Amino acid sequence: SRAVLFDSELTPIASARQEFPQYFPKPGWVEHDAMEIWESVRHTVLQTLEAGGKAAADVAALGVTNQRE
Repeated sequence: SRAVLFDSELTPIASARQEFPQYFPKPGWVEHDAMEIWESVRHTVLQTLEAGGKAAADVAALGVTNQRE
């Protein structure tokens, strides 16, 4: 998971990333635990806000994407 905090000029001011486990139950399959994804997103967002000296109330917009493999 990765979080990036931008200022009003779209300049990145802080970021964080954290990996989460992948599970391979059988050949050709990859699975993830939804709670592990959520916790990694939550952690990176909190780290990014702290590093940028901002609170959640300071955030004007939010975008979400996935890797789409």
